[in-house]
Amino acid sequence: MVKESVKDMTVQELNEKLKDYNEEMRNLRVQAIMGQMENKKRKWFVRKKIAQIKTILHEYKLEIRKLESAKSKPVENKKDEKRREKRKERRKEK
Repeated sequence: MVKESVKDMTVQELNEKLKDYNEEMRNLRVQAIMGQMENKKRKWFVRKKIAQIKTILHEYKLEIRKLESAKSKPVENKKDEKRREKRKERRKEK
């Protein structure tokens, strides 16, 4: 099974994952209250993933991240491209 990065998902996939993680977080809260939680780190992990997804969705909303027109897959940011070019130039200088 290949792990798909949150950054490589489409907006629809992100919304579905967010819904799943929110539901899981609700279940974890209930388990914690009832004292039935087996893996306490899972709650931290789910909270982290929710924050990552919300951040990426907000970036799309602010148009910091761009979508390809047909597939609605994320396009790399221009800043990332410039950083890569600068790194290549620095390596060539050395």
